[in-house]
Amino acid sequence: MRGLSEEAVMPEECDCRPFLMPFGAEIESLFQRFTDVEALRFLNDEFIVKEGNVDKNIFLVLRGSFVVEQSGQDRDVRRPSTLAMISCEPKTPSFIGEMAYLGSCRRTASVRCVGAVTAIKLSPSHLNAVLDDYPALTRLLCRQFTVRLKETSEHLSQLEKSFTLNARHLFRKAGDRIFNKGEPAKTLYQVIDGTVTVEGQAEHAAASHMNDGFLGLKEFLLEIPYQESVRAKSAAILVAIEESSRLAFIRNYPELTLRTLKNPPTA
Repeated sequence: MRGLSEEAVMPEECDCRPFLMPFGAEIESLFQRFTDVEALRFLNDEFIVKEGNVDKNIFLVLRGSFVVEQSGQDRDVRRPSTLAMISCEPKTPSFIGEMAYLGSCRRTASVRCVGAVTAIKLSPSHLNAVLDDYPALTRLLCRQFTVRLKETSEHLSQLEKSFTLNARHLFRKAGDRIFNKGEPAKTLYQVIDGTVTVEGQAEHAAASHMNDGFLGLKEFLLEIPYQESVRAKSAAILVAIEESSRLAFIRNYPELTLRTLKNPPTA
């Protein structure tokens, strides 16, 4: 793969006049105003930016298509996930790496060309001029910032949901059953206050004597029936966590989960 410097083309080879107004006039003005604005041509499968690289270059794609890719959690770079595929035409140029303007210089995704791509390489200082003097490009940039921030907000919302436990508070009087042996362990209970007793055991367990106060934890994690019956010895306040929050529980309590699963119950 050839480097960017070897892909550079002269501005006259990247004629901006075919680009319809107002982008064409503003792009041509950028070349005239800044000697360090570069016109680049990329070939099929070449990377415009690569995930993990540290730089602040910003690219304005004038023509061509590209895919945005990100390696998975296992960091297997041979099988990246495709986040988006974007095609640019004279009426619809697109910025790449614009978050560098906000100081985020480590690339969070790779951008790979699909076919030949013509682009302009800019620096954050060039964007200052764009925001001051180039209204059409500024609107384009603001639209992309808006989309990026919306996507980030949605991602954070989904991430928050993945850690949110669907839980409710319960009150049980002395002698009340909490769950019976053999019932499906669809609910995980945590003792907040009071004591409970496990049938067949001589001692009554207080919250501080159990796995952080959780009852039926192994069964809940393994999705098997409760292995014991439990009732309240005294008045007790509990939190009930529903099975829809099983993955969220594991994310919130990874060490407790691993410790508990080392010695799973015998069904």
